[in-house]
Amino acid sequence: MPGKTVQQKTGDWYAAYLAIREELTPQPVRDALATMKTEPTLEGLGSVERLARLVAANDRAAALAAAIITAAGVRPGATVQIEDEEDAE
Repeated sequence: MPGKTVQQKTGDWYAAYLAIREELTPQPVRDALATMKTEPTLEGLGSVERLARLVAANDRAAALAAAIITAAGVRPGATVQIEDEEDAE
């Protein structure tokens, strides 16, 4: 069975990245940052910088998590069944 192409691997990573990124930093937070950047105030400049750093850090974490997940062979969209110890009894 032939392996995946680079495009397929990249597509898997990107799909995983988008899913994780949305969980770490929801779109309303990104929208708030965009609004804060377009309407800066002297008092809010520190808040804009901190929020921008947070979003960037979350995006880097999502990229790393997506790389680890796809390298381990987990496909985006795959469902994972997790059982509690109580459920197993």
